[in-house]
Amino acid sequence: MSVVPGLCPGGVCPPFTEIDCIHVDKVYDYCFEADTIQPQICATIECSGTVTSATCTVSTVSCTWLQNLPSATAGFAISTFLISGTVDMTLQCSGSTKESHQPFSLTKSILLCAPDGTTQTCEVLSAICTPPIVVPDGDGKKRVCTTVGVCATFQSEANVKIMVPSYGFCAPAPCEVSPLILPCPPSSLFPPQCT
Repeated sequence: MSVVPGLCPGGVCPPFTEIDCIHVDKVYDYCFEADTIQPQICATIECSGTVTSATCTVSTVSCTWLQNLPSATAGFAISTFLISGTVDMTLQCSGSTKESHQPFSLTKSILLCAPDGTTQTCEVLSAICTPPIVVPDGDGKKRVCTTVGVCATFQSEANVKIMVPSYGFCAPAPCEVSPLILPCPPSSLFPPQCT
């Protein structure tokens, strides 16, 4: 029976044929967390007229590992990360567009399995801002505030060599050829016969 990648037939995999040593990135710990940036992000925007709409978008966001601090549990560390970005707030004020770009940041401390030799990374999966609240701020200005939420993953990994049960090297499967758009051979190979 040939072995191919995919689900095992009937949920039962055939016995492996060898044990291989492979070079991979091993994940020691992996978690996610959703957070709200506190306090709200606010901006004062020049607008003496009527506000017809207020919108916001999170234009940039990134996550960076800062440091590891020792924890009470052997092999674990308190990993500190910085999530930072920019939220763009836009007002439609009496027919003109007014904008403000406000930075935000959040420091997160996460308990991760992080023995010496591992690397800690993070990735922001999504970020949103709530519809802005607009209130008068005196002297022809408006105070615009929004709340930003982020969803991020945090990971501890190392490049390692591990032994795994194996079926040997992967063999390529035949490619599936897509149908030709151009008819081949064409239906009009020869001039039509006179009748």
